[in-house]
Amino acid sequence: MIKKICVVFSLISLIIFPVLDAVSQVTPFPVACYNFDGSLVNDDPSVGIADLGELNNLGTYESGAGICYGTDSVYVFGQGDGLSLSKNNLPTQTYSLELYFQFTSLSSSPSGRRRILRFKSENDAGLYLSPEGRLVFQSDNSQLVLDSGTTVVNEGEWMNISISRDGTVVPPEIIIYLNGNEEIRIPTDNSTELLNDFKIFEDNSGGDPFYKDENASGKIDYLRFYGEALDATQIDNLFSESQIKSDMLITATPDSTICFGETITLTASGGDGTYNWSTGETTTSIIVSPLDTTVYWVESTIQSPCDRKCFKLRDSLTVNVVQFPIVAITASTPACVNSPVTLSYVGNADILAATFDWNFAGGSAVNTIGETYDVTWNSIGTKNVTLRVTENGCFTDAFLNVQIYDIPTSTFSLPTSVCTLLPAAISYTGTGTSAATYTWDFDGGTATNVGGQNYNVAWNDLITTTKTISLTVTENGCSSTTINTITIYPIPTPTFTIPIGACVQDNLTVTYTGSADISTATFDWNFAGGSTVNTIGETYDVTWNSSGTKNVALRVTENGCSSDTLVSVQIYDIPTSTFSLPTSVCTLLPAAISYTGTGTAAATYTWDFDGGTATNIGGQNYNVVWNDLIVTTKTVSLTVTENGCSTTTSNTITINPTPTSTFSLPTGVCIQDDLAVTYTGTADPLTATFNWNFDGAVASQTGGTQNYTLNWSAGGVKTITLTVTENGCVSTQTVATVGVNNFSSFTITSNQGA
Repeated sequence: MIKKICVVFSLISLIIFPVLDAVSQVTPFPVACYNFDGSLVNDDPSVGIADLGELNNLGTYESGAGICYGTDSVYVFGQGDGLSLSKNNLPTQTYSLELYFQFTSLSSSPSGRRRILRFKSENDAGLYLSPEGRLVFQSDNSQLVLDSGTTVVNEGEWMNISISRDGTVVPPEIIIYLNGNEEIRIPTDNSTELLNDFKIFEDNSGGDPFYKDENASGKIDYLRFYGEALDATQIDNLFSESQIKSDMLITATPDSTICFGETITLTASGGDGTYNWSTGETTTSIIVSPLDTTVYWVESTIQSPCDRKCFKLRDSLTVNVVQFPIVAITASTPACVNSPVTLSYVGNADILAATFDWNFAGGSAVNTIGETYDVTWNSIGTKNVTLRVTENGCFTDAFLNVQIYDIPTSTFSLPTSVCTLLPAAISYTGTGTSAATYTWDFDGGTATNVGGQNYNVAWNDLITTTKTISLTVTENGCSSTTINTITIYPIPTPTFTIPIGACVQDNLTVTYTGSADISTATFDWNFAGGSTVNTIGETYDVTWNSSGTKNVALRVTENGCSSDTLVSVQIYDIPTSTFSLPTSVCTLLPAAISYTGTGTAAATYTWDFDGGTATNIGGQNYNVVWNDLIVTTKTVSLTVTENGCSTTTSNTITINPTPTSTFSLPTGVCIQDDLAVTYTGTADPLTATFNWNFDGAVASQTGGTQNYTLNWSAGGVKTITLTVTENGCVSTQTVATVGVNNFSSFTITSNQGA
């Protein structure tokens, strides 16, 4: 570290140079020291060299921690600022100077150079850091570079610059060192003499504008002047010896690496035998137990140039504290018998560097990745798992009790099949307790708990369906699942078609119309005493020979599922339609027709009198008249309908026309003359009965017909009448009068029906 370099360098100037003295070397001692410990004063003003002054703006001070042990500070200057020193009492021809600094910004100049120090204000002679990071020396403001170094300084790097000039040799020369190594050697003259005030980090204000403002901000830790020209060996020793340890030594017992909480003894040796530890203790040995890695140092005071604290002898030792590895074991859940439990190391140990000693308490372990294992135990109970993790010689033990639980069984009983809407009894038969969690899936069924883990479950499927019933039983995080199936058979519908009413001896067709497969289902019919004929499949023709209510029942069974139905059929008597009537009737005379059957007043009576004119004379009794003029046979029919049952009766009646009794005769006749009477009516002379009255005449039939010859023996008005009977029908009487003259003329008139 930079500050340590500073310390050891100064000490070596005290320790090494006595050795050099033995070979005629003078121990170098600075004529001026500037340590910047909060001020710009010369720490050794014995020869009257002044304090430093500030150029332009004032600088600041900050801690030099990390550069030099003990109390220290550095001077911080801004860009364009710097330090100056009066030339009074400064060596001019022969001298050496040393400064330790860093630049913290780039150059403000277009040239990119940064000036380190100037010797003469008249010609800008001085030392610069080039844009490439090399040291360059310029003798005047012509910008001519006399020489340049080869070492490249990294940006922000602290630099130890040593300059030695011996004006007693011919020609005089100047040697410039960077970190103890020679970089530049040039012959010089009074251009490098400190004829004017000494300037550090001052910007270039003259010459070519390209080279103006060659300044930068930075920090400086110390500046020392020597009134002699140190040779190459001395300059090299100033830097190289600062890189090796001094004669101070700290010894650690037993070792400089300990585990957290352990103690270590630190023993100092060397120096003047008086010690000042970083802990504040002043004994030769101290016992420490740091909580973390800690650097311990010890100082032994030796007189040093300028009394600079950094010049004390010092050694340091890093005590490495190895923290005990953080160790924990995590276990996956659930932890069930015969099921892998994932055990994982959790902590801060390096898995690749540390050692891990597991004890799985009899479990079978499979390493999955890193320090993670799948461990299986084949018995229940508490398993004491241990793990020791050792890292850097320090170990930590971890313990974990893993409780292994039994896996509850999830078996259950159920029937192989059930009918739609009928409950299936499903009962848990496993080993889970009442504390377990039971997760049922009845595949759409409606479940009713009947106690514990017992259920009645019904499904409403209308077709044959296989349902999957599952049960997951979880207890203490351990679970098992059982799956069974049950077949849901729909209940066959028992419907059938049948007329709801019929008549005795009617043929009723009964047909099954339900959902059952007639080829596999069982059908149990009850036709209530009816006579049946199976026509096809489950279709029957049924007749009953008695009236009344007939309850037809059917039970259909399919796949063990049954359904019943009952249909009531009303069987009615057939009403008779008989009626009475004469076998014949005369035209225009009423025939009495009367109903003689079993129909009631609620029945419907449909008469057909075949053209006759009927007059109802009460109930189903009629007087019927026909007006046919010839013999005609009429068919009289009656249909009686009651409760949908009907019969028809037909009878015939002969309609005989009433014969006429008209006849013709002359208007008059003489006594003893024959009078011809001729029948002119409609009756058949051969079959009809003729009832003549010739009023005393002698009548003789002529031609076998109803033609007669009449002869009266006495005169007067004679009345002739005729009534004809044919087929039981009697004509009206025809009356005719004729005058029988005694040879005198008279008029005869005829009046039929008089």
